[in-house]
Amino acid sequence: MRSIGIPVADRPECVIALDVAFSLAQTLNADINGYHIVPNRRVTKALDLQNLQPDAWPDITEVEAKAAAESARKLFESMAESYEYKVSSKHGTANSPHAIFKDKSGSPEKLIPLIGPVNDMLVVSRPKAKGNNKAAIIMMSALLHTATPVMVLPQKKIKPKMKRIAIAWNNGRAECLLTRAMVPVLQEADDVVFISEGKDHQEGPSAKEMMDFLKAYGVKSRLKRITGKKTAELLVSTAKAEKADIMLCGAYSRGRTRQLLFGGVTQHLLTKTDFPVVLLHV
Repeated sequence: MRSIGIPVADRPECVIALDVAFSLAQTLNADINGYHIVPNRRVTKALDLQNLQPDAWPDITEVEAKAAAESARKLFESMAESYEYKVSSKHGTANSPHAIFKDKSGSPEKLIPLIGPVNDMLVVSRPKAKGNNKAAIIMMSALLHTATPVMVLPQKKIKPKMKRIAIAWNNGRAECLLTRAMVPVLQEADDVVFISEGKDHQEGPSAKEMMDFLKAYGVKSRLKRITGKKTAELLVSTAKAEKADIMLCGAYSRGRTRQLLFGGVTQHLLTKTDFPVVLLHV
């Protein structure tokens, strides 16, 4: 894993997310790409993202936009300095990774899908239950339109060590691709547990087959099966019982609209818990 991307704004939740992103990047010898976005409100009005209001990202003046960009840059460079990262306009190497800051002008739902695929992972903040539609726009754009692993962090101060990792497993395509993408992170972990609800019921590889795949990369893992009607709650409670720092999970496998109407694992993870997760939607 060579490149971790993160939207940057001078906000408290971004300070937390930057701290986590730089810490993980330092462990993996990866570059950090920071992106400050000044969206176009005219396009943002057309977003269809979980009851967002048209004024979620209000117009600002050119002076305000420049000030916001400069504040974001200073925050990013300060965090880079604290982690002894060289700030550069070019990518670094595994021996000398760089921190790269970029200003992006446009609408999030058009920019985030361009940013995601050129990073191995994105790091974003979970929006507050009430308000903070800006964070919701960024998060949902990342989840739905990048086909890239997205680390979603709570807004409270938290720093997952990524040493104990739970994988929510249902044999789906997203889980397979996410697990493969996260191999460099799993290689650094002390404990990896697959949490599977009931019997293997999808057409994809079983948990044991994926565990054998990981062995080739030196990753030892184990399997924990759970049973019950409330799968989402069980996954989180089991991950906590296993003392996991973070959980990997496929996102919106039932379709986002269906989950919004009837509930689902992804929707529960994003709205009913503050447990840190890495999600992938394909």
